[in-house]
Amino acid sequence: MTNVTPWITGWDLENPISIKVSNSAPLLEAKWEAGPTPYFERRSLSLDEAAEGKLGGSHVRGTAAEGEWQADDVDFNMFYVIKGSVQIEFEDGSSHELVADSSAVLPALYRYRFTKISDDFEALHFFAPDAYDIVWGKDTALPERVKTLNPNRSPGISHEEEEAWEDGLREFFEYRDLGTLEKTDGRLYVHVIRTTGQPYEEGTGWHYHSWAQCFFVLDGHADLRVETGARIALSAGDACCIGSGPTNRHFVDRATADYKLVELCVPGWKDATPVEAPEGASR
Repeated sequence: MTNVTPWITGWDLENPISIKVSNSAPLLEAKWEAGPTPYFERRSLSLDEAAEGKLGGSHVRGTAAEGEWQADDVDFNMFYVIKGSVQIEFEDGSSHELVADSSAVLPALYRYRFTKISDDFEALHFFAPDAYDIVWGKDTALPERVKTLNPNRSPGISHEEEEAWEDGLREFFEYRDLGTLEKTDGRLYVHVIRTTGQPYEEGTGWHYHSWAQCFFVLDGHADLRVETGARIALSAGDACCIGSGPTNRHFVDRATADYKLVELCVPGWKDATPVEAPEGASR
């Protein structure tokens, strides 16, 4: 591949990282703890365990009204707002209000700060790698790695708009692209999925993907089966990862009319292959 920005973790579209199957990680039972920024506290989505530290994810909530200027030494950095609101300012002088279902993709080593953090602010935060450094201050020198990055890199902001929802892989789901594919050179595709306004009992059928997926349930409920494992009941606040390839056959059914989730695909969106149910799989 050419003209691809190198990542700290050394992977790209042609050489993606491996994602392991992880069990449901219910956020509502996870412990809140201090994170790398003093204005948010977080609880883990367990994405770091599934991706061996090359990806990370947290559920965050505000603990202060505003933050300091910062630039994150990361490969990937994204916020998806669950509730409340926040203002985000960038080094180019632009400013955006993010509300529920808004998202922001933040470039590596690009200065920004959060202000007007509402008391009820909560968001999903996805980042790569799981551990990274933060450069604090608007005038602090950035590390040498900034010279390897696109000087014209810019943030990506997405808001909930009804016309942004599109048909996709499943006729009973609608999809909203959050604009990560181009900004990650195809490494990551992040979108929101929702049912089309009615419960769907029949399900997806057994299948596997050539890409791994990690998803985080926002609303509603569905059941998931992976290979011969037991049913996993997924409800709002649950998180789960499934690896790629024919050894990660799975089936989703019993989706409620309000089922909605954020899904990360590694690498970018590709295909689904229907298969027979694994022998001995739960029903």
